[in-house]
Amino acid sequence: MTDASQERLYALLPTIYRIRDSEQGQPLRTLLGLMEGQLRVLEADIRNLYRNWFIETCEPWAIPYVADLLGVQGLASPSQAGFDPRAFVANTIAYRRRKGTVAVLEQLAADVTDWPSHAGEFYQRLAVTQYLNHVRLNSPATVDVRDAARLELLEGPFDATPHTVDVRRIEVDRGRYNVPNVGLFLWRLRPYPIRGGDPGSLAGFTDGRCTFDPLGRDVPLFGEGKGEEELTHLSEEIDVPARLRRRALYDELEAYRQALARNETPPELPHFGDTTAFRVYTGTPPQPVPPEQIAICDLSAWDRPAASRTYLGPDRQPRSLPIALAVDPELGRITFPDGAVPSSVRVDYVYGFSADMGGGPYDRLASLPDVVAEATWLVSVSRDQAPSDSVVGTLAEGVSKWNAQEPGVVGVIALLDGHTYEEDLTGGSGQGPSILLPDGSRLLIVAAKSAAPLNSGAPLGAQNPGVSLSPSDLRPVLRGSVSMQGTAPADSEDPGSLFLNGLWVDGGLSVQPGNLGLLSLTHCTLAPTSSTLAAASTEGQRNRKLVVHLEKCICGPISLADGVPTLEVRGCVVDAGAGAAVDGTGTHLAIDDSTVFGTVSGQTLDASNTIFMGAVQIVRRQTGCARFCYVPADISLTPRRYRCQPDLGLEGLTGDLASLAVRFRPSFTSTRCGDPGYAQLGERCPDEIRTGAEDESEMGAFRPLLQPQREASLRLRLAEYLPAGMEAGIIHVT
Repeated sequence: MTDASQERLYALLPTIYRIRDSEQGQPLRTLLGLMEGQLRVLEADIRNLYRNWFIETCEPWAIPYVADLLGVQGLASPSQAGFDPRAFVANTIAYRRRKGTVAVLEQLAADVTDWPSHAGEFYQRLAVTQYLNHVRLNSPATVDVRDAARLELLEGPFDATPHTVDVRRIEVDRGRYNVPNVGLFLWRLRPYPIRGGDPGSLAGFTDGRCTFDPLGRDVPLFGEGKGEEELTHLSEEIDVPARLRRRALYDELEAYRQALARNETPPELPHFGDTTAFRVYTGTPPQPVPPEQIAICDLSAWDRPAASRTYLGPDRQPRSLPIALAVDPELGRITFPDGAVPSSVRVDYVYGFSADMGGGPYDRLASLPDVVAEATWLVSVSRDQAPSDSVVGTLAEGVSKWNAQEPGVVGVIALLDGHTYEEDLTGGSGQGPSILLPDGSRLLIVAAKSAAPLNSGAPLGAQNPGVSLSPSDLRPVLRGSVSMQGTAPADSEDPGSLFLNGLWVDGGLSVQPGNLGLLSLTHCTLAPTSSTLAAASTEGQRNRKLVVHLEKCICGPISLADGVPTLEVRGCVVDAGAGAAVDGTGTHLAIDDSTVFGTVSGQTLDASNTIFMGAVQIVRRQTGCARFCYVPADISLTPRRYRCQPDLGLEGLTGDLASLAVRFRPSFTSTRCGDPGYAQLGERCPDEIRTGAEDESEMGAFRPLLQPQREASLRLRLAEYLPAGMEAGIIHVT
């Protein structure tokens, strides 16, 4: 105890006692130091007790107790609800004051499910004979077929088109447009903003065409959703993370340009204000293209925009305004006018996906391995920072520095920007070096916006281990193949380990023959259409201790040599289409909470809550188990299956079981990697799959989202807040 600011009790003693205590070796100071530590513990507990009085600041365990004081019954715990139900408890009194109003139903749906929502009263959308003393001009009886903007919203949450009555019940998702019906529209896909990313191109960007997606795929853009500030406010399209529409952005920018041409005060740009839908940067250094120079177009045919557009000026004379580029938000495409190819392009945009999976800009701090706290070597990779001893411009340079280290080093290579790195790290002629993992060495390659020694006042080394990382807000892409090799002796007890976190790889990973101990991929994407994960072996270099571990990843086919002992897959999507998703006839497979498109082969299998869309062929079926999984039973050979589909659904049935089994087959919103609804269970997916996991959630990669539990909780709450005689239906927008 040397810090005087932490010795409050000792400082209260008279000076004479402190002098005598110093003369006797300071035993009194030591005693009061111990008492000071317990005093701080007591003070912290008192502060926590005070914070736990309020729902805004209380700890998660205290939320049910605060809810009980308000008479909230049946509140699910955070682990049961899939999120923290703090907002629902905080707004309970406001709900009860406004009970029965559509605004409360909307806010209730958002707080209970943690999904953005919109509530719509369907009686307002009915085509009815109106009372002439109370004419509703916003409810015409016929459709204006010339109003393209209104027609684009047809059958959606913001549809204002009149409909004829539909008397089927909305609670069972059959009918909508009836007097007692209220629709609760939910957006389940989350928005993920990309800032300063490199676009993808079809022809090396030499012809002025590119995509927002770095792999050149057509990916729709989303709004980030600015949210709502008042409980009484009904959400609008700008408030929710909805797909961007061409017509809405076109009308917005055309009205803005027309006002500029007339020298009038331009209207606000909801999609280009605080919650910018997208932004394109050109030139060196990159400068943002102003919204008034962006044309919104249908670029299905990759049309090039004109360099200018003509509008009527204040004197009714034509006035030309420049157009720098065209954007198609529904396809995620960009084109430039003929002859206008900028030197560089950077993009900001928002994509939609179901969960924090694969390489993404979300926070990954909790997923970092122990290497971060033990690292004694650090190199950063950035194309935006000046090179130095600790910062290099390419991943190949960082790997070269790592390969020069002695065995036993624990190191980190941090990618500090969201650029696309086109490099092959395979050790071939004209290519970057393979990653070498010597005996006892561990290396982490991670996407992080900042990286520095944990103790910034001292250089990183054996006496000052630990690295401070901020693994969020960026998604770097590596377009190329990467190979790695464990160089430890065959009898080593601690072969090298490689960890990858937060990366996109378009080209594949391969483990060369050798002795590698661990290959761990967390929150990574190996593009299924172009990437593979393979581990090879030769006589005497069989990677016999290798554990391949994937967690929260999207991955293409996995091929493992006979010598590789273990493959662990946790919360992943493994996609090989109709091909071999996992090929490891000599490998033990441990697969949990995952979705596998393609066939699977292995030595033994332990699987839980997983969807296998292809045949599963296991060599040793006396050990292991498949629990709460979907396994095509008629074409699979697996160990003992427990409460799996379609086995469970076919129990007691007779007849053509192969035909009956089709009823239990999972369906998906999309099976194309890059689509927002990729690997998401479809609306018509059987309930046996949607609630077939061990906790009655859905099987597959998105089981931790607990979507059935969220909907069940919402239906339970609706009974308390719905007006008498009204019915509510839950409608998934995404």
